[in-house]
Amino acid sequence: MRPINRVPSHQPKTNINNLFDDSDSLISDIKFVVQNKYIYDTDLEERISVQFSNLNIHQNRFFDAEKILLNEINENQSNLEHVVHCTKLICKLYLAVCQKDKAILFAEDRISELEKSGDKKASYSLQMANGIMHFQLRDYANSIKLFTSLIENHSKQFNTEQLAELYYWAGSSFFWTEELDVAQNYLSAGVKLSKECNNLYREVQCSLLLSALNLFNNNSTISIEQLKFAYSNLDSNTTTQYEINILSVYACISFIESDFDKCISYINTAITLLNKTENRSKYFLIYKLLSSAYQKIELFDEAKTAENTCVTLLEENSKIDSSIRSLLNYPSFSVFELAVNYALKHSATNTPNPIIDTNTKAFDVLVIDDNKLNLFFTKKILSNKGYQTHIASKISEVKNILKNNPINVILLDIQMPIMNGYEMFESLVSDGLITQGKPMVVAMTGYDSEKDKNRAYKLGMDDYLTKPFTPEQLNACINNLINQKMEPIENVLQSQSFTYAALLQDKFGFNEAELQKFLELLSHQFRNTEKLIYESISLKDCNELLQVMHDLKSNVQMIDDTQLLSLIEEINYSISDTDSLIQHVDKIEKLISFLTSTQRKMRSELQTQFH
Repeated sequence: MRPINRVPSHQPKTNINNLFDDSDSLISDIKFVVQNKYIYDTDLEERISVQFSNLNIHQNRFFDAEKILLNEINENQSNLEHVVHCTKLICKLYLAVCQKDKAILFAEDRISELEKSGDKKASYSLQMANGIMHFQLRDYANSIKLFTSLIENHSKQFNTEQLAELYYWAGSSFFWTEELDVAQNYLSAGVKLSKECNNLYREVQCSLLLSALNLFNNNSTISIEQLKFAYSNLDSNTTTQYEINILSVYACISFIESDFDKCISYINTAITLLNKTENRSKYFLIYKLLSSAYQKIELFDEAKTAENTCVTLLEENSKIDSSIRSLLNYPSFSVFELAVNYALKHSATNTPNPIIDTNTKAFDVLVIDDNKLNLFFTKKILSNKGYQTHIASKISEVKNILKNNPINVILLDIQMPIMNGYEMFESLVSDGLITQGKPMVVAMTGYDSEKDKNRAYKLGMDDYLTKPFTPEQLNACINNLINQKMEPIENVLQSQSFTYAALLQDKFGFNEAELQKFLELLSHQFRNTEKLIYESISLKDCNELLQVMHDLKSNVQMIDDTQLLSLIEEINYSISDTDSLIQHVDKIEKLISFLTSTQRKMRSELQTQFH
């Protein structure tokens, strides 16, 4: 093994605006930031992320920087605020050297240690930082899960300024998954909380995102007011990133309003700023919008030049490791992506199109929960998807709704005072308000144990949803039930002459106990796959969808289902990007329908042959 040459540390800088602008001063800059408590500055935290994304950190400097931060954590266990902020900084360091798995694991280990020590406040603070990291890595499902859990269960542990930050990140996560109403509620609350604690910086961030969100809602007047507020109150080490995003949203408004000259002017101003940054490739979509604007006014040579620049930057950006790209994925730095994509889609279709139409308006959903906040947000999620949504928290309200409305699906919270979900379900069955699987019932609970799941299924419930859940998980669950509704379970076995039990026994030589266990696992895998497919479609993530197809194929090969295998191959061949995902959604829906039928047949066999 070659010896590592130690590079002497540079003298610390006196101007914090020049921190981390070269890798040679990494060690001295980290010492300076930690010793002078600048590490607690949220504004500087964003700048550190931007600077880290540009550094080419040598192995020896990485080891030295890691050692300094680990020592800070180990030697300051009594100063938990310091431990939290050093943990956040070391996670950024791991991302900068393309070790995102190590960053996630390190954060989770620190959270676990803080929980064991009983310091809940520090644990929750680090959980929020973990949620931010998941957002930056574009793992929006986990970021939503972490943020909503903190808001619903632990909001009293945060001061007003921390709550403003928490609502900002929760709103951003919902915005990036296109849950617009929920995002607006969180971001508006973020603005209100920011005003209460006089945090103008956070208010600017929330306002910038709301300006783009109002663009989606065709409220350009309100959007422009919010942009003006954000622009006039910029006071940040990362002002250039904010300005580029503000100008991009202005350009998108002009593009949608067919004022293409103004759109081009805004973009060219943004490009002037862009050329001063080291992260130019991140903004390739801006050139795509510029090309489209030039085409609209028939300046085809300029359009071609802009298109070529877009392609070049896209290629450069694709070569950057996702860990490093994540350091720049702050909502206020990346909102231009949502705005530009919306403007281009609006230009092509003039109306936003849902990816999947499941005729949800024909379905009535009843949500039963004693937590008013849970009722509010669950109703919002369902209403966004077009479901007729009813809410209740008491058995008397539930019975009244069931007697007077054609409810198709019940979402039933298990942990409720006075009468828990299991007891309420039995009472409704006893009163004849739930009969023969109508309405279908989903148990909702914070406990993800096999014992609880088995109890729910044995009572006759149709599905089980662990809280906190994401909008994608909830929508996938209900879509799964809707598909199941199309074919009664007692008809499934009659529709096919063979049984999976016989096939698997012949193929693998299982005994009865092994066969039962294998069928249960396979049925569960197919049910989970359906949810993952819906989630990847909702996020328009073709890479995630193709990974799901890869994993599904090995499971399907076990049951020799040539029809399913053929569909999987067809999807793998057809889908390469977001546009092709939308174009071939009919194939995906067909696959889901087949999966549902297969999964229900397995459940039927388990009920008839092993019980």
